[in-house]
Amino acid sequence: GRTKDGVCFHLYSKVHREKLLDPFTPPEIQRSPLEETCLHAKLLLTQRGEGTRSTADFLGKSPTPPEDVAVNNAMAKLSQLGAFTADEQLTELGYHLSSLPLPPTLAKTVLWAMLLGVLDEVLIVVCANAFCRDPFNFGDGKGKGKGKGQGQAGGDTGRPTSAASEQFEQLAEMKRKLAAPHDSDSYAVLRAVQMFCKVNNQQQFCSQYSLSDRTLRQIADKMAQLKVELRQKEVLTVMVEKWANRNEGKYPIFSSVLAAGLFPSLACRQPGRTGFTAMGNLDAMPHRSSVVSREAQQEEWVGFMELTQVESTYSIRDVTRVSPAAVILFCGEGKVNTSTVGTLTRLTLSDAPWVSFDVEPAEASSVIGLRDALRRVFRMFLARPATPGYQNQAVLDHTCELLLQCATQSTVPTTTS
Repeated sequence: GRTKDGVCFHLYSKVHREKLLDPFTPPEIQRSPLEETCLHAKLLLTQRGEGTRSTADFLGKSPTPPEDVAVNNAMAKLSQLGAFTADEQLTELGYHLSSLPLPPTLAKTVLWAMLLGVLDEVLIVVCANAFCRDPFNFGDGKGKGKGKGQGQAGGDTGRPTSAASEQFEQLAEMKRKLAAPHDSDSYAVLRAVQMFCKVNNQQQFCSQYSLSDRTLRQIADKMAQLKVELRQKEVLTVMVEKWANRNEGKYPIFSSVLAAGLFPSLACRQPGRTGFTAMGNLDAMPHRSSVVSREAQQEEWVGFMELTQVESTYSIRDVTRVSPAAVILFCGEGKVNTSTVGTLTRLTLSDAPWVSFDVEPAEASSVIGLRDALRRVFRMFLARPATPGYQNQAVLDHTCELLLQCATQSTVPTTTS
């Protein structure tokens, strides 16, 4: 039992036991994402002077090796993030991703957050996603938060009862109030934590917005711990901290940072649709408690933290709407390909051909030039994150101004030189 020793009985059929149950729980290396494992394996090989050795070969020597396809998929994703060179060597970004106590996509998000000046806001969202449960309660609103996808009637893709559907909509409305006027589940979590830490009556605040006070405290505590670790690893210093938060409160920059780190977890939907096309070829619905669970009024691009599948149905969670400018400027490490479509120039990401935008020919070179400049600044920043090159401030300031200007546009805006 829960309070003292006892006996637990599990009842299941003979067929279920013989055909579906494993004798033992599979090793973690065979059932978990391998991105962090591959990063640390390559770091170990490099430190041992075996940097040319294949990561797949090294992991294949383990007592219970993972499947080749799992290793290959993890390595492909890390290469897409920019952690590896073409010959599978760690890049400067790869070294940083392997040293931070976060999943690679979230670690990259933190680095972009420092560079663009929204570090504390992004740390709250990262800690909420990486270490804590969903702070929003389903149903009772009494501070007993449930895990993501747990305790929620109907789940992501089941058939909820009318009462469950009503509760999902109530949760979505709570998130919309917190995130207003922006369409972002992550921003709703950010605002919830910020307001919780400021209000006098925290219990009343949690009851009003159906939040778990325990989870909100955990998120705030984890954020403080993560900042300590960043200082210990000399990624963050007291001198740099103010600079790394210079754009606090500017949502277009916050959402752009999420897009930069979450890529290729992007989705798009057309006007009049509720569902999205995720990662180019998957039809996915937003979770019913998401702020974007309503019909789109114009073409929308979003980044998401989690993609789940139940049978043939996909669902995306923790969704944040991002501008086309953020997508074309920050997403992916590859080049931008150009082609002519009528009188316009089509810009297409080489490492995500399903991401493309049509712009005026005169704008195309400016967009590509600014994207390349941001990549150079990011690489320089990675070389010395604790002492960023303020000589590149003009590029960063211009980019942030551009993002603020195009916050409500559904096309890539004109850029200046």
